[in-house]
Amino acid sequence: MRLTEIREILNNNLESLIYTNTNAKQVGGTSFYRFYQLKSFRNAIEKIEKTEVFSLYIESIKSQSIFNNAQDTFDVDANEFTLLLKNTKAIIDAAQAFIDTVNNSLPENSENAISIKLPPSLTTFSELSRFFKDLEKAFAPIVDQGSSVSVEGFEPGSKWINIVLGLSLVVDVVGRLAWSGAVIAKKTQEYRMHEEDIQSMDLRNQLIEDLKEAHSKKLKQFIEAEAGAICKQTGKEYTQEEISRIKLSIETFSELILKGTEVHPSLNASEDVENLFPKDTPYNLIESKTKLLDENAGPSSK
Repeated sequence: MRLTEIREILNNNLESLIYTNTNAKQVGGTSFYRFYQLKSFRNAIEKIEKTEVFSLYIESIKSQSIFNNAQDTFDVDANEFTLLLKNTKAIIDAAQAFIDTVNNSLPENSENAISIKLPPSLTTFSELSRFFKDLEKAFAPIVDQGSSVSVEGFEPGSKWINIVLGLSLVVDVVGRLAWSGAVIAKKTQEYRMHEEDIQSMDLRNQLIEDLKEAHSKKLKQFIEAEAGAICKQTGKEYTQEEISRIKLSIETFSELILKGTEVHPSLNASEDVENLFPKDTPYNLIESKTKLLDENAGPSSK
């Protein structure tokens, strides 16, 4: 998870922890203490848990009786009260320090930013160089539309790189290209598994080669169909050269995704833009957004 994404989750959920922590009161004349707005508190803990930053404190909180019921108001004894306050305060203090550190280290996320997670297999300079050359190919259609593409920098301590686009209109195009790349990655993986099954049957080499050639032709048709859909969705005419770069971009994104690359929009992106990206969906579950996949239909050019 990106540092900026963790910061966003903490910013959105700390208030619930602070409220529950500061408004607990002793029940008059008893040794029990009452906590309030626990539904919001539990929801905030569940979301913060996804950051995997405060696991020990959260594990302790989730083991307490206050977490294992559905009531919005709940009374606990003095020991549980002290333990819950201690763990919650530890999360609040550490989270606020984390937010301050990230704010001082990283710029605010621009709506025109794209975050890309490098594949885990990158270990050498030559692999890193090849990766950036592939990114250049993948983003070529964005340059065709008159937008600059600049590297803002790496997030410290991670394999995430932030790229800023010169035009906000092309952010959705990147999302469509990445989604189509994920569709092709899924098809490629299916074909590879099929080929491995056939090879295990000890058939003639020529049959296996014929199958690979058929798969290769079908993938080209799929890429053609995805490129056609993107051209239609953007509502402009493209030259043959531009269409070729769109197809190469889709193919390149598919290869990167198969290696473990992730492409995410800005945390400030609208829900409509977020939905264009395959950011939270494993590529093997991605479905094409065009009905052209089973037809040999391609983009029109001028």
